[in-house]
Amino acid sequence: MKNGIVSVREELGLVLDMVRPKISKRVRRNVRKGFGIHRLFAMQEAVIRHCLELDRRGEPGDVVLSAPTGSGKTLAYAIPVVS
Repeated sequence: MKNGIVSVREELGLVLDMVRPKISKRVRRNVRKGFGIHRLFAMQEAVIRHCLELDRRGEPGDVVLSAPTGSGKTLAYAIPVVS
């Protein structure tokens, strides 16, 4: 990340269970069972990791994503919110 900007390629990122800080067990289970998603796209991994880290430190922050339709932006925003 440089100046708060994360640049990632559209490739598969980590398995849900490997993201640190951890996504809650309840959310991981529901994402796997409800959506059949076991791996995140690199963009999702970067955004989720950033948001969870901000929350862990108790810091406010904004996230803006620019990615094509179907790239997983909604899930990247939603997972940290419900975690």
